[in-house]
Amino acid sequence: MSFTEETSVVKFAGPVVSIDFDGHDDNGNYRYKVSFIPGHEFGDNRIDFNAGWKSKILKKNLKILKKTENFEKKLKIKKKIENFEKKWKFWKKRENFEKQLKSLNKKVGNLEKKMKI
Repeated sequence: MSFTEETSVVKFAGPVVSIDFDGHDDNGNYRYKVSFIPGHEFGDNRIDFNAGWKSKILKKNLKILKKTENFEKKLKIKKKIENFEKKWKFWKKRENFEKQLKSLNKKVGNLEKKMKI
């Protein structure tokens, strides 16, 4: 069997004993040698077996994807923190404004008392 990209065998079943990398074919494809149970009879000249393969490129892409997902999660958390900080600053400013307003009201009240308005 040949594949255009490097793969790795995950599992196999049927009359297969092993699947091993066997170099490259004339087209540069990755060739794998499938070995069967000695003396196994295939019947009507067909070979029937199941094999699971994993693409090494897919494996790399999965790692990249997981890193990206982690980065996106961290980015979302960072954005939530930034939003919280903005809201906190807003409320702090508002709180300071309210304190200043109370202070001004007090001063106005004191002036009114002095002026007996």
